[in-house]
Amino acid sequence: MAAEAKSGSDVVDLRALVAWNESYCLNENSTKPMANLKMGDDRLVLESDADEEMLLNVAFMEPVKLHSVSIVGPAADAAEAAPKEVDLYVNKVALGFEDAEDLEPAQSIELTPEDLMPDSVTALNFVKFQNVTCVSLWIKANYGADTTQVSSLKFYGIPINATRQIDENFGKKEES
Repeated sequence: MAAEAKSGSDVVDLRALVAWNESYCLNENSTKPMANLKMGDDRLVLESDADEEMLLNVAFMEPVKLHSVSIVGPAADAAEAAPKEVDLYVNKVALGFEDAEDLEPAQSIELTPEDLMPDSVTALNFVKFQNVTCVSLWIKANYGADTTQVSSLKFYGIPINATRQIDENFGKKEES
């Protein structure tokens, strides 16, 4: 289900807060790694290695409230490799495939071809994505290819430090 990322008044693109050096992907193709996602070039993709499953663990530099996610699939000529079923987990550091199988996800989403377009975002259950320091995305299935590809991954939300700053300044009068 696509939703406007900017529907919340303070919702921003959180790319600048992703701690790429602490983020990683299990079952990634070493020639098409997760590092490609931070380049901002949709032609560079993250691709799974042995099968269609991938487990992305994305760390943030500071706690955030996640509002929505944008997962962009590969180019049209590789549409079967686009993610279809994704489970999201909150604050599960070092989550592995076996751990994910045993845990209840914070949210499960089924992506349609429209959800995988560059201008589309998928709304998250905001109350389950508060005070997030890392989020894990288990891509469980794609549209029929042997491997899965992601050309872009973006998160939208509110940095908690920005929220605290607003709360701390609420009601204070400026001195003249």
